[in-house]
Amino acid sequence: MTRARPVSPGLLVEELAERIAAGPRRSWLRVLVDGAPAAEPSRLADALVEPLRERGRPVLRVSAGDFLRPASLRLEYGRTDPDAFYDDWLDEGALRREVLGPLEPGGTGRVLPALWDSTRDRATRAPYETIPPGGVLLLDGTLLLGRGCPPS
Repeated sequence: MTRARPVSPGLLVEELAERIAAGPRRSWLRVLVDGAPAAEPSRLADALVEPLRERGRPVLRVSAGDFLRPASLRLEYGRTDPDAFYDDWLDEGALRREVLGPLEPGGTGRVLPALWDSTRDRATRAPYETIPPGGVLLLDGTLLLGRGCPPS
């Protein structure tokens, strides 16, 4: 039986980096850091970048927050409607097509790291980046696993 034990944030990052770095090197690894906004999943994903690179793994850091729909669609029912938050905020199709899909077996590894700047409410025009085989995608966001987004 697995026992729970207290760990510091630094130890958590080190242990996760070890487990991720030990993954297969012939294909890409998609690591989803899911959590409520208050839990700040982006901080954990950011903290994993350097330890993974130090272990010889190329890393691409992507945030689901850069795949939100335009404000006119996202906020049609206000900022506090829970159904709209779950169904209308994230452009899940774009996230799957531009980030997760290219890293499936037989994919190209060519990923769009950002689609939409929600602060300016316009396209980012970010260039595509190619992750070499053995590379790691670190994707943070809210409700990613509840949407069925596939990790590796």
